[in-house]
Amino acid sequence: MRPIVLLICLVLTHASLTSMAQKSCSDLAIQSVQYSPFTDTLIIVEVTNTGLDIFSYPGFVLISSEGDTLAQEVVNFFGIGETSVHMLTVRPGVADPLQHFTGTLELYTDFFETFACSWPIDQGLCASTPCEELTLGLDNWGGALVLGDFEWSLSDSTGNTVHSGTFTMTDNPQYWRHTVCAAPGSYSYHLRALGEPSGGGPVMSVSSGEEFGAAAITQYFEWQGLNVMEVPFFLHCMDDATDVTAAPQRNTLSVRHSGQMTIIQHGHSMRNIQLIGLDGRIIEQWSPYSSEFSFTSPVAKGMYVLVVSTATERLGLKVIFP
Repeated sequence: MRPIVLLICLVLTHASLTSMAQKSCSDLAIQSVQYSPFTDTLIIVEVTNTGLDIFSYPGFVLISSEGDTLAQEVVNFFGIGETSVHMLTVRPGVADPLQHFTGTLELYTDFFETFACSWPIDQGLCASTPCEELTLGLDNWGGALVLGDFEWSLSDSTGNTVHSGTFTMTDNPQYWRHTVCAAPGSYSYHLRALGEPSGGGPVMSVSSGEEFGAAAITQYFEWQGLNVMEVPFFLHCMDDATDVTAAPQRNTLSVRHSGQMTIIQHGHSMRNIQLIGLDGRIIEQWSPYSSEFSFTSPVAKGMYVLVVSTATERLGLKVIFP
């Protein structure tokens, strides 16, 4: 009789676990599945969790109705909290945005060892309304306080100012946000200090929202003069996805160091940047979709290769990090 009892227990246990898994999946609500506003190399999944199961080390995969993997997440979360934003990297070779997608969103846990949940997807992956939220910001990443008055504006590809205003940075909080509703297109975020520099490490930002982990692009703010940050906003979702500029720009690539910061500038929008060691190993890589990009040097002193890709070319440059 013992084997029969064990079999019954195993069946009951399996049924119980299946019931628990179904209940846990019902606690997850997929809020949105959409291309990143700033690049066609990322798809963003926003999910809320109303249950107690954290879905340890989760990884999302987006699979087409033909069974092809469109995008997959690199696991970097311990679990799924109340609101969670997940970045799925579009598979190389799948660069064209899909105006309408039919397939399945799957969730795996424990570094893709365990299948957890799936949801049918039948929708567009691009901006679905006449305008989408675009959040402009200024943050202090330094030790000293950033204080004073600032003047900002947002211009479209023709140079017309579509939004503008002023704000004051005080000792608390050390950040500023302003959200507008913008149609897909090419924009420029302008920011100028109206007084003397106060110190700190001010950083301009443009994001798709104020949620933790929302898609964003950043650029370090210089106290003197006007700061201009190029903002490609759902350009890849437009019928004629071209970055319109007022005048042709030269294909120049420059790299300079300022303290611990490295600043990269190019005549055109940089789609991808790779920092490669002399042994061929990729140290870091970014997709800024901007003509200027800054980062804190994450490497030891020495020589590296910087590879920059735009829409029309791929450039390599040897760089020495002091």
